This record gives sequence, C-alpha cells and structure tokens, in this order.
Amino acid sequence: MLFLLLSLCSPLVSSRVIPHHHATELFRGREGVPAIGLHLTTSYATAAIRHENETIDDLLRIEADSGYINLMSRWADITTKQNCSTPWEKVQCRLARQKRNVNKWLGRPATPDVGILSAFLTELKSAVEGTIGLPLTRAYPVFPMLPALEEEDIQDALEYTGIKWLFAERRSYHTFWETNAAYAGLGYGLCELWKDAGQCEDQERKIPLEPILFLDFDNSSFAASLQGMSTVYMHYNITSQAHLDLGWFNMPTDDVPRAKFLARIQEVIVDVGSTLVRPPTKIILLGEYADDEDFREAVKAAIWELLEFDASSLLEANMMKRGEPMMLAARGAAEMAGRAEYWDDRGGSQDAFVVEL
Repeated sequence: MLFLLLSLCSPLVSSRVIPHHHATELFRGREGVPAIGLHLTTSYATAAIRHENETIDDLLRIEADSGYINLMSRWADITTKQNCSTPWEKVQCRLARQKRNVNKWLGRPATPDVGILSAFLTELKSAVEGTIGLPLTRAYPVFPMLPALEEEDIQDALEYTGIKWLFAERRSYHTFWETNAAYAGLGYGLCELWKDAGQCEDQERKIPLEPILFLDFDNSSFAASLQGMSTVYMHYNITSQAHLDLGWFNMPTDDVPRAKFLARIQEVIVDVGSTLVRPPTKIILLGEYADDEDFREAVKAAIWELLEFDASSLLEANMMKRGEPMMLAARGAAEMAGRAEYWDDRGGSQDAFVVEL
C-alpha cells in the first residue's frame, strides 16, 4: 500500500531558476492566477510558482541583509522566546501585547522584529512581482524550525506587507515549517485526488505515519529534525536543532579544523536521532549545500553510529526527483499554495476541514 501511495506522487517540479528576461514568455498563455510558494531561510529567500496546469517552476532567490540574519539568530536561541509563566512575566507580556496592538492600530509594524521580517518580505514580494508581472497578494510561506519563531510574528509581518497567508489545504490552520514543504516538494504526504475532499481524505487516511529525518545544510546554518510524517500537514516534531554556527560558510578549509567541524554536525545528527530504534523511513536533505560530499559522509557516519546502518541508499533515494536542493522547500510550498488557493477560492468548504492528530 505504501508503495502504491508513493508511486502516485510524481516529481512536482522543474529544477531551473527562471531568468528574469524569460518571465514574459513563461507566463504567456498560462490560465488562471498562479500560486506562489516562499521559502525564507536563515540568510536568503527563494520563491517558486505553481501554474493552474499543476506544473511548477523555480522563480528566484534573494539575499537577506544583516538585520534579517541577526533576527534569525535570535529566533534560533530558545532563551529569547517570550515566557509568560511568572506573575512578573505575565505583567510584561500584557504590556507587550498592548504595545503591539497600539503599533498595529497606528499602522506600524507590531514589533521591531516584525518590522525586520516585513522589510525582507516586502523586498521578496517586489522581486516576485517583477518576475511574474502580477501583484502578489496571497502566498504560502515556509520558515526554518526555530524555537523562538512565533506564528503571530509571521502573521503580523505578512499583514503589514499586504500578503494574505493561505491556510493549509482544507484546513483551518497554517503549516509553515520548511521541512513539511520539502516533503511536499518530493511528492510525499499528498493525496492525488486533491480536488475531491472526500476522496482526498480517504487517501490521506491510508498514508502511514513514518519517522523522517530532515537535514538542512545551508550557507549560514545547519538544522536537523526528526518528525513523524504521514500527510505534509502534520505538526509532529519529535526533536529538532538549528545551529547558525554550522553553516557551509563556517566550515574550515584546513583538514583538522574541518574534521572537527564535521564531527560537530555528526554529533547533532546523533543527538536528534537518539530516539530511533530502527533507520528512519526517509532521510531528506535540503539546503544549498546538501550535496556537499563531506557533509553526506558525516550524515552516513552519524547513522552508522546510531544504528550500524549504511544510509547510502536513503541518501540517494530522492536525488533524481529532488532537483536543486536549495529550491526544494519553495517548490513544495508552491504545490501546497496551489491546493490551498483552490479551496480558498471555494470558501474553504468548512465541512471538509480536517484535523490532524
């Protein structure tokens, strides 16, 4: 049954980034308003587009400034997460809430952090609009799994930027983790008959729950996440870590420091995967440097240390249909956006909303 379900999920996308001067030719003759997926990483953003005929194209990548990168660093630190437990903390939280509401009423960003995020979103919005020649009013954004990143900050930043945040397909909540989008970008966790709510739900119920190891090796960060996945809309994070000092740009060139750096990556993977009693069903690599040979060797060494299992086959399994690993989450977000747009245009069909357990 699992093989049948996964075989229904064909590769979703092309692997090219569209040159700006080819945009007019690309969109001429396409019917309907395209759906846009956005992937905001710790240091840059990518965008992909899903057309009404269900084809997906990579759009662009833009680099972030130091303010945004510093914001991601703060959100990666759990100690910066607002805590409202003690009486004094509750007072502080009430004051922060009042200030947030006043700022929004005055037409300002809700908080300084929201201002930084909305500034980058505005830049991304402008770049997408310049490429597709259409206004960007709705989108499906996804983000790294950072412990201090609050959904409310994303919502307020999108509202300030003028972008409607699409709900997950036939659901009344948002799915905004980059790992879920990467899963969708490979065609996993998606029903085939998605325009029929009943048949889609039947297919989704038959998708088994699996342990999936996501490893994101980017220029400015390394993240590892072990998640229980069936549909792409599940929020079942077993454990995760994000390290902004373990990106590819931080990797030394000299042999000994480089070996120590890769050993740290191996330690993170072992720590995140410590609850595994058997190999994960899938290992999904994403990020600009996911195909770095030294990184892949560190991944295999970590899985061998954990389970005495050769992970080579798991690492190779998705390469043919993955395309450029830097664009994987954006392409998955575009697929999720297309399905969300379809149901959003039909008023959400509240009786078709499903709850993920």
